[in-house]
Amino acid sequence: MEINSRTFKNPEVEYVSSDELKRNVFQYKLAYFAFKVTLFITLFQGVALAIVRTNEPFYRFLLTREFMSWFGIDYKIKGTEANDIRKNLVV
Repeated sequence: MEINSRTFKNPEVEYVSSDELKRNVFQYKLAYFAFKVTLFITLFQGVALAIVRTNEPFYRFLLTREFMSWFGIDYKIKGTEANDIRKNLVV
């Protein structure tokens, strides 16, 4: 019914030729295939970006800290005491 309605003809009243029906089915399948390809590309871009971003130092730090917090492990960066204002404050 959907394929016939794409020809703007009522199949109960007007005749739809088999060639016209085959052409519409082919166009429908082609459009559905194009939709699947573009959906895959769209979703894969997010995965590819996530893989690339895990190589950045700050993003890796955030992921590591979050992952360790799931298990209750305190994640401390080595060498942070030199930059700690509370410990190096001269009064």
